Amino acid sequence: MGNEAERRETHTLMMVHEFIRCENAFEEFARRGKEQIILGDTPERSFGLYDSYTRFLHHLYEFLKECAENDLSKEYVKQFKGNERHKPIDLYIHSQTSKVLRNRKEAILNGTAPSWENSLQSFPENVPMDFPIRLRTIRNHTFGHIGKHRHSQDLTEFYREYHKYVYMIYFGCKSWWGRNGRPLPDLGPITSFSIAIRRNPPE
Repeated sequence: MGNEAERRETHTLMMVHEFIRCENAFEEFARRGKEQIILGDTPERSFGLYDSYTRFLHHLYEFLKECAENDLSKEYVKQFKGNERHKPIDLYIHSQTSKVLRNRKEAILNGTAPSWENSLQSFPENVPMDFPIRLRTIRNHTFGHIGKHRHSQDLTEFYREYHKYVYMIYFGCKSWWGRNGRPLPDLGPITSFSIAIRRNPPE
């Protein structure tokens, strides 16, 4: 029983760690976007903006993938092979994003939405079925893998067509997993790493 409790606690800390990395990347992306608007575009700012957004997508996808494997069970997910291996995770991400969209629309209808969300017209009718596929593909090709597809994937088009859904699922997760003003927890190996660096600083 004790080992199971420890395993669950370790797994929870792993997910907290991954979402914090996602949150940090998003906050950097938002900050860099404002800097580019105020200070103007330079090659360095463009690179930083691109890099922070692709890191954000990477950590968001990794977090959602782990949520899917946790909720559906790794054993169930691993039953799918070949071209079908991504199917349960794709369906899970689509389902969770659709749930966030539905909840936000219902909040407007019943009067519990925040003041800045007061029009159903600002929300899409539904989540496209290909959203999880495009998220996974853009994540793989712009951050996960080095290859000929890295610069052939149009991040601009993805942002224009799908960022609204990325934003919805991110903030849906953030309400549960984000720091939200809370202090950073002790993440074990991360804390140990910082102690090691203090003792042996990089040259």
